[in-house]
Amino acid sequence: ADIQERKETETLERDRQQAEAATLAKSEFLAKMSHEIRTPMNAIVGFTDLALRSHSDSKRLGYLQQIRAGSATLLRIINDILDFSRIESGKLRLESRPFRLQSSLDRLADMFARAAAQKGVELLVSCRPGTPDMLIGDPLRMEQVLVNLVGNAIKFTESGEVELLVEPVSSNDSRVELKFSVRDTGIGLTEEQQGSLFTAFTQADESITRKYGGSGLGLSICRQLVELMGGTIGLRSTIGKGSCFWVHVPLSIPAETQGKFEGMHLPVEMRGRRALVVDDNPIAGRIYSRMLEDFGLEVQVVDNGEAAVAEVRGSDVALVLLDWQMPRPDGIETARRIRELPQGSSLPIILMSSSGHDDKLDRIPGLRFEACITKPLKPSTLFGAVQEALEGWANSGATLPDVTNLPDAADLAGCRFLLAEDNALNQILACELLGSLGAQVDVAQNGWEAVEAVKRRPYDAVLMDVQMPELDGYEATRKIREVLGQADLPIIGLTANALGKDRDTGLAAGMNDYLTKPIDAQELLSTLKRFVGAEADADSSSHVVPFRRTKSQPQTE
Repeated sequence: ADIQERKETETLERDRQQAEAATLAKSEFLAKMSHEIRTPMNAIVGFTDLALRSHSDSKRLGYLQQIRAGSATLLRIINDILDFSRIESGKLRLESRPFRLQSSLDRLADMFARAAAQKGVELLVSCRPGTPDMLIGDPLRMEQVLVNLVGNAIKFTESGEVELLVEPVSSNDSRVELKFSVRDTGIGLTEEQQGSLFTAFTQADESITRKYGGSGLGLSICRQLVELMGGTIGLRSTIGKGSCFWVHVPLSIPAETQGKFEGMHLPVEMRGRRALVVDDNPIAGRIYSRMLEDFGLEVQVVDNGEAAVAEVRGSDVALVLLDWQMPRPDGIETARRIRELPQGSSLPIILMSSSGHDDKLDRIPGLRFEACITKPLKPSTLFGAVQEALEGWANSGATLPDVTNLPDAADLAGCRFLLAEDNALNQILACELLGSLGAQVDVAQNGWEAVEAVKRRPYDAVLMDVQMPELDGYEATRKIREVLGQADLPIIGLTANALGKDRDTGLAAGMNDYLTKPIDAQELLSTLKRFVGAEADADSSSHVVPFRRTKSQPQTE
């Protein structure tokens, strides 16, 4: 009887612990969702306010682009919540309709090109030969899985590359099993992190100094979607070296395309010509070489500009596909040297650039390119550029809108503020708003940078985000107060968490006030005025004695 009672007690205790763990996980999830939703909302509300105040069409266009980016992020979060709810309740149904695989991959490449380029990460998207293009399945859900995997790979990769490779594992006339591999050279995962990664409400990075963000639902939804498709998902990862997520999905082949593998082929008179691929990334070189071979060209690959010049000088190269961002000589210098050769003066050169660099093409005087195309290369784009280049046609680049400070609005002119914020959109928003009032803004990417900045120079106030990598805003505030002895420097906390305890934690750490994201422009300005200028002397309600200096004294750098 005692043994039975003990077993029942242990079972009850285990059930209680599991229930408490589940409740805690959901509570932490709600707190994270509050943060994740409020962060893009801050950008949407803030840039809308700036757009309404701007009288410049180019600046307004830039703000609207930021609003669109924030809206897209918010929509993805909302869709994740809805999808998770539908899956949990068994109400999500998959479609079954014909679609083109390459079209899905092209949309994916377009979606992430700029994000990868901004981080200096090479994004590579390709299919193995023999992969059917026309398929039957649910392209929206398939793309949703790939968007999540590629987005995560870029997020967790600081340098190197992210590669999406599609290849057939097995097939017959009517069915094919495709393997989608998303490989990165990022931070990698421990075995413990890998074990719980596909579980709802969990993330690899749980601390308040989280560098990467996220709701903790994406991979759980991916797993459930893949299983609904009849497939499997998994990963291989080594900490510090990167990860490879893979998805196996069975798909049908439309009857009218069974046994046919369509490709793009150059006119007969262009086939067999010799193309030279110049790219310092060996994987990119192989992928682009395979694309050109599929078009009907013979291809040689080299990984540096010196070798490219030597190949042009010593052989019958008919086309050069040249990467811009390479170690010296880069693509521009390599092109100059090729043009100086007798064989290179009229040689078609196609320049490959990361997203955001192609607008600089018109700033290179006296240097001609037949085309400038953006990485990651899509087969259809490359095919069109190659055909036009070989036919003697030329393409031109585009320019990006110039987004600068708003016109002067005069109020906090002459003040110098430190913004400690790791979110790029929020950095732009605060710098634009305060800059329009004549203030100077220095930016710190994390808490350590904020502490070092305060150590180096005086500020009128610090805007301190709470959740930052390396060192969070609370601890950074404590160090500024206690280690640096800055007892009277106004520090205003910024957070996407709207809970009362967060305000108490901020004030206890030494913050003077606390603003909840999305930041309202008027609220931010009125808060700053309470600590800077004449209003500061009249304000006695703040947690720390208000700063008495009205303007930062200018310093020479």
